[in-house]
Amino acid sequence: MALTYYKLGDLPQAEEYFLRAIRTNPNKADQYFYLGMTRFKTNRAPEALACLRQAIAINSQGYAYHFALGVILKTQGDLPGALREFKAELANYPAEQGAALQVEAVEKQMAGGT
Repeated sequence: MALTYYKLGDLPQAEEYFLRAIRTNPNKADQYFYLGMTRFKTNRAPEALACLRQAIAINSQGYAYHFALGVILKTQGDLPGALREFKAELANYPAEQGAALQVEAVEKQMAGGT
């Protein structure tokens, strides 16, 4: 139910159902991942970061977990942290072009390029 609300863009309902799911079974990483994405989309980056870090603590190889964390860190100005997460995504999924492009962009930005 939570994922359906998330995909429909009803983020308040999605959050409510993700929280219920976490209370029922706090050991499923995807629930934390999507709760984090929901919170990021509702402009609550610090709460989103905590959720994504919990998802990674449960499953460090979850698809797009490190990428999403990297995106949020990048938006918060933490370029070294973002770079670390994009590289972690590439370590898990070497063919992930989005992560490769982000590594390149962040490294360029850290070197003083635009």
